[in-house]
Amino acid sequence: MRVAIYCRVSCDHDENIRSLENQILAYIELVQNNPGWILKGIYSDKGVSGTSMNRRVGFKRLLCHCEQGQIDLVITKSLSRFSRNTHDLLGVLRQLRKQHVDVIFEKEGIRMSEADNEFILTRLSTEINENRQNKS
Repeated sequence: MRVAIYCRVSCDHDENIRSLENQILAYIELVQNNPGWILKGIYSDKGVSGTSMNRRVGFKRLLCHCEQGQIDLVITKSLSRFSRNTHDLLGVLRQLRKQHVDVIFEKEGIRMSEADNEFILTRLSTEINENRQNKS
């Protein structure tokens, strides 16, 4: 299985950069400890909000490689790292599903290939958006 890692932090503070680096190292180890998994790429965005796809160069590159058939599985920390926009999140996940690319959201314990996850993802992404709006 060809695996990609995606990580994003919205601020360029030292603490967030260390968090990004730690996530990447942890996922590299996870891939190495799974027989049959081959790390095909590490994709990240530093200091970029997840509310829009506009400035997310790493994410766009990941999606391009998925579309080209280079990736079978994407591992990411959480839904909020993948996207903070429900419409974008669901659109991307539907496209990845059509391309037979699975996604693991570690924090939520969700794997896209499991049944009925679109309902769960819709609900969780809505909660993420509500939390983001409440903090504003």
